[in-house]
Amino acid sequence: MRIFLTLIMALGFCISSNFAQVAPDFWGRISPDDVVLSKGIERQHEPLRYKALTLDFPQISAYLKNAPREFSAAARSNGFQVVLPLADGKKETFAVVKNRVMDKSLEAKHPEIGTYAGISLNTPGMQVRITVTPGWGFQAMITRPDKGIEYIEPVAPGQNEFFMVYDRLDLPKDIRTGQLKTIIEMPPADEVTEQSLPRFALAEPDPGTGERVLGSPVNLKVYRFACAATGEFSQDNGGTKDLVFQKLTQFTNQLNAIYERDINIRLELIPESYDIIFLDPVTDPYTGTEVGGWMSQNPSVMAQHLGSASKYDIGHVFARYIDGSAIGVAGGLCCTQFKGRGCSAWYGPPYGDAFFAIVGQEIGHQWNSGHTFNQCQSDSQFNYDSACEPGSGSTIMSYNGACGSNNIGGGGTALFYHACSIAEIRRFYTFQEGATCGSTLATNNTTPDVSTAYPAITFIPVRTPFELTGTGTDIDGDDLTYSWDEIDIGPTSALGSPSGGAPIFRWFEPTTNPTRTFPRISTIRNNGNDKTEVLPTYNRDVTFVFVARDNKVGGGGVSWDTVELRATTLAGPFLVTYPNSSSLAWKVGEYQTVTWDVANTNAPPVNCQTVNIKLSTDDGNTYPITLASNVPNSGKYCIQVPNNTGTNMRIRVEAADNVFFDISNFKFTIEQPTAAISLCSAQPYDFACLPGVYNTNVSTVGLGGLTDPITLTATGLPNGVTATFIPNPVMPGSNALMSLSFPANTQESVFDVTIEGNTGSATASAITTISVINNDFAAFGPTSPANGEAGVNKQPPLYWSTVPDADYYDVELASNPSFESGVMISSKVNVAVDSFQVPVPLEEGKVYYWRVRPKNDCGAAAWSPIQVFVVAIQSCALKEATDLPKNITANGTPTVESVINIPNGGTINDVNVITIQGNHSFFMDLEAHLIGPSGTDVLLWKSKCSGFNGSFNFGMDDGATGPFGCPPPNSGQAFKPASPLNAFIGQNSTGQWKLQVTDNMISSGGSLANFVLEICSSVSTDPPLIVKNDVLMLAPGTNAAINDVLLKAEDTNNGPDELLFTLMSIPKHGELLINGVLSDVGSQFTQADINNGAVRYYDYGLNLGQDSFDFAVTDGEGGLAKGTFVVQPFAVGTKEPNAALSFELAPNPANSIAVLSLSSGLSDDAQVKLVNMAGQVVKSWSLAEGAYSLRLELADFPKGVYAVSLETDSLKSVKKLVIQ
Repeated sequence: MRIFLTLIMALGFCISSNFAQVAPDFWGRISPDDVVLSKGIERQHEPLRYKALTLDFPQISAYLKNAPREFSAAARSNGFQVVLPLADGKKETFAVVKNRVMDKSLEAKHPEIGTYAGISLNTPGMQVRITVTPGWGFQAMITRPDKGIEYIEPVAPGQNEFFMVYDRLDLPKDIRTGQLKTIIEMPPADEVTEQSLPRFALAEPDPGTGERVLGSPVNLKVYRFACAATGEFSQDNGGTKDLVFQKLTQFTNQLNAIYERDINIRLELIPESYDIIFLDPVTDPYTGTEVGGWMSQNPSVMAQHLGSASKYDIGHVFARYIDGSAIGVAGGLCCTQFKGRGCSAWYGPPYGDAFFAIVGQEIGHQWNSGHTFNQCQSDSQFNYDSACEPGSGSTIMSYNGACGSNNIGGGGTALFYHACSIAEIRRFYTFQEGATCGSTLATNNTTPDVSTAYPAITFIPVRTPFELTGTGTDIDGDDLTYSWDEIDIGPTSALGSPSGGAPIFRWFEPTTNPTRTFPRISTIRNNGNDKTEVLPTYNRDVTFVFVARDNKVGGGGVSWDTVELRATTLAGPFLVTYPNSSSLAWKVGEYQTVTWDVANTNAPPVNCQTVNIKLSTDDGNTYPITLASNVPNSGKYCIQVPNNTGTNMRIRVEAADNVFFDISNFKFTIEQPTAAISLCSAQPYDFACLPGVYNTNVSTVGLGGLTDPITLTATGLPNGVTATFIPNPVMPGSNALMSLSFPANTQESVFDVTIEGNTGSATASAITTISVINNDFAAFGPTSPANGEAGVNKQPPLYWSTVPDADYYDVELASNPSFESGVMISSKVNVAVDSFQVPVPLEEGKVYYWRVRPKNDCGAAAWSPIQVFVVAIQSCALKEATDLPKNITANGTPTVESVINIPNGGTINDVNVITIQGNHSFFMDLEAHLIGPSGTDVLLWKSKCSGFNGSFNFGMDDGATGPFGCPPPNSGQAFKPASPLNAFIGQNSTGQWKLQVTDNMISSGGSLANFVLEICSSVSTDPPLIVKNDVLMLAPGTNAAINDVLLKAEDTNNGPDELLFTLMSIPKHGELLINGVLSDVGSQFTQADINNGAVRYYDYGLNLGQDSFDFAVTDGEGGLAKGTFVVQPFAVGTKEPNAALSFELAPNPANSIAVLSLSSGLSDDAQVKLVNMAGQVVKSWSLAEGAYSLRLELADFPKGVYAVSLETDSLKSVKKLVIQ
């Protein structure tokens, strides 16, 4: 009962303790042959399949009157159930409330009419709308996730004994689809006094239209609905005002099921509804035979018969189709003076499922939603802003059934709104005209939360299936349904033959499954093609929204998240190549190598590095068995066949870090084995990275009880390459290590090595493909700016030497050599050339650090030594021409020249054109150059801004944000020149600078009014000078301060506390502590710290030779010096240590106790010393010969970094210990 109560409370009411828990069942099941209708009672239609029923209509009518009112106190305190039959023969229990479909005053006049809404207590997302009237009996519309819509209605009108329940797809085709073409017909221009806003397709959901905050309230927008009926429609639906009104009530209730669920809108019939029901086709006020005419007449009809247009928010007329090219038309927006311009028609009774689609679309137009179809025989009703569905489309705003070969098909129009339509309608009633009328009703519902775990853009290969999934949560506990709606808009394209950004994937009804496969798995399994789901074949974006609905009656919560895919022809199709035959039979337990065509998916931009391999046992519908996870996307991988026998097996290889996949084309068999062996290489495709030995594991298995040792050999090796196996032979079930040794100067190549196993009675083999990659990077290194260079341009290129064995390079630039995220200025990976242009201007006088590394299929090599440079401090001067203005004559093609003379210049660091001012009657004729004193000619612009006639005033700067913009500004805005001005850098600025403006066409003229040039030169600085940099000599295993006797920098402008040392590398055989803190690359200290003894080196005592660290010294004024400090341990005593003692400290860091342990007993007595960062021995212990361990009591020592030394007469070693 706990589940039942939760679901009922989510609907807005709960069950009282005295209420019957099992609703009475008023339905009986009979054979269709048992349906006997009275004389004069005739069917209007008969579904192809249905279940025949009997109903105690008086009893269920009376029972339903006890249902509580939605949102009321009674609804929250009293639950109510009703049992209904389903088309599959089962029955479902629904929690039901009375809902409002008409104005309260009108509802009070018609107690005989009952309208109800409910939700299933057993099936997530299943809803029902029930209308009970004396004239039309019991009518219900049931929406079922994954199954569509079902109807319960009398077998024939005029009787309430025999009923039928059927799926809408079982309606005869002419009733289900018919001619669904509808049109939008906006008022003539001379009638429009309130211009409708343009429609918007869904790009990124904006507030109030899509993505919402988890748990935000769902409010229901209520519009007063004036629904008129023509005489013909009334004749088809009872012929009396009471019967017609009852039918209008039923239609409105069922339409509200769609509106409330998808777009949070409710229509309520107005009190004067009877006044616009016309019974006689001869005397009704509608003339003509087409829906367009009736639509145009409807506003005046309503004004005449209602007395005022203020009595309704949206108006519509229902009619019987007579003539014309359309069956529905809308020509005005809700809430405007044209709010009554809507008409929907059908061909005659029954007005049912397809009629709902007509009305849903026409009223959708009145809410400013456009057609969603992309192609319908070049129909004039195509709306580019909302054409989110391929072909005809299939949702309410589509043309499904009316577009010939472009029809989506599938059983008519789906009674759902596409996400593009939802966004348009929500925007309309939240921000546009739709917000100016109607009312807002608070509900008990809140929005769900949805998310997708994909990057902003995911690159996918062409011609390759993919799968998308998301997650949804709802704080109300509502069960969610999901759809994946493509929101791309592009040129009209025939269904199955898209171009540009046209939509390529049809819409499917929401299900409880948040995952969708593109295309359907049935299409992939059958190796087929579906023109309604077309995989991208060219470079394009494919954008979806993951839509979640909570299906709450009375106002549903709908939210979505956007996923953008980008198909690239640089990759794909990604294909499984083995297994791929129906004649295959695998053996349980053996090794098999699955192969696939990587198709460049492992390279940028797709860059998928790992895949998963899965097994299906149901012919490819599902893949519950994972054979391998996160294995290299190399094209082959060895798996062990699981103990899942059968004849319906398929393999799926899917990207582990992307969304694409492929499956084997045919099913195959897995069967039990006979006696045999099987081998598998750990990496069926791998790289041998030279110089070095290639190693891989070979797995073995004995099948059918075979246990004999396996002798391994390798064939197919290139000349000079040798293979060894350890152990060899190997026992079945164990691994052997295969090592390949390569001779010197081995050339890069790809070869297959066949690993063969032999027991004497059984043989097996496995193939590993080896790609030999050389890694000779000796000639690689950074070249410019040179290490320690000063006066560097503020936006320099970084250069390095390339080497043949590198495929790409990674480069980083930072303000500190730690290269942490907080100091990183710019970086780029996979650079294919020998340089990187710094993309942003650097700060004058500031020091920067950069490094670069080569990479290939073996991975990235070590970073280069860190380089340091300082950006020049510039002195800039403005120079204005004194020879202007000058006329640009319209006669001929003149060149006007303005000259600025600089008598005493310097080395150029930057050039900017601050002002070029003038006017011209045809600006596109102009071409401008700046020519420096040395003759360097830079093109500023040529043939820009066709048609512009007027004044201009702009500048040119390499550092400007964008290229030349049109029309040319008159505000002084700067643009990037056609050719870079940095061509002048490094030259001398002394001499004449010429601005040449050429008019390349006859007949147009103007003038050059002003020319201002800015030239910047580097300012010489007084950098620090390293006056002392002597070698530190110390005994191994000891420590010493690095003081100003050893290391000293001076600067005429700065004192010791202003000279900053920055570590560009750290010692390898010891540690450098600054004020007792362990240093790292990027750590800093001042000359004052050196003078005060705060910088101390600790030797590990391993006698590994000379040690050093690199540093840069800066003065904060643009001065830079760099150096390397060397440490030289020397031998102590007469005996040179020949090895280090190997010991461990644990735990480390330690609190009160640490244990020193040795792998073998001491060969001599030893001393253990604990040394603080000041170099003081604070504790000593003795260890006797043969000892294995020592317990160090540390509780009495302050927190910090210490060194622990272990020393005998001949051996010594030091380790760092942290006490915390």
